[in-house]
Parts: sequence; C-alpha cells; structure tokens
Amino acid sequence: MLPRKFYVTLDALVYISLASIEKPVGAKELAEYLSLPPRYLEVILQGLVKEKVLRSVRGPRGGYFLGKERRKICISDIYTVVMNADEANVANEPELPEYIGIFGAELDGRIHVLLQQHTLDDLVVACRKHRPSGLKSEGNFVI
Repeated sequence: MLPRKFYVTLDALVYISLASIEKPVGAKELAEYLSLPPRYLEVILQGLVKEKVLRSVRGPRGGYFLGKERRKICISDIYTVVMNADEANVANEPELPEYIGIFGAELDGRIHVLLQQHTLDDLVVACRKHRPSGLKSEGNFVI
C-alpha cells in the first residue's frame, strides 16, 4: 500500500476540483473536510502549487484552485510531490543498504508507470459514480 498521505492528497485534490468551481477552497475548509490539522496539509499544498498542480490565491477570500485541467494532472505527478514532501523527514534516518536502494528504485519506477496511466479526472469520475450525492457526508455539497 502506498503512503496514506498520498491517498489523503488525492482526496484533497478531488475535493478542490469539485468545490473550487465558483470560489477557491481555503486551507481551513480543506482541513475540516479531511479532518486533519491545517499544518499537515501545508507542505503538500505548497508542493502542489510549486509543481503547478494547484494555483493559490492569497487574501481573506483566498484558497486553492486546480492549476491545470483535471485530465492533464497525472496521478504520478501527485505521487512525486507527496514523496518529495516526505524526503525532509528521511534526512535524519540512517542510510539504507545498496541492495535495498536498488530494489526501492525499481519498485518506484514500476509505481510511476502504473500511476502515469491515470489522471485526476479519472478520480473525479469515480467519485461521481460512487458518491452521487456528494463528497463524504457534506450535506450541502452536491457534485
């Protein structure tokens, strides 16, 4: 299984893509939707902005929009952002043996190939199919 942070990021991006049609999605709103502390999302959201997956708007009515069309956002790009955000935490860990590094690099390559076959649009379509009344239990949010 891939890191939970990756799946949370995918959920956040589906929410942003559906909820930001009229106005940007604020970090606080997103954190509440995901039941997470805002600080948890900060590093990932900043990475997604840096990679132009998201666009941020500053100010009291600011928040996040998609940086490009859903069909142009590859899931492998999202995976890369999440994994790079975790690299800062790995810096203090002991170095892995070479054979583990080789295995990890091969595994990572295979994961990228699989994830390149899907886009954010695929997830939005799946969301609409499996949750036609909206995301999670939001009573006022309808897709």
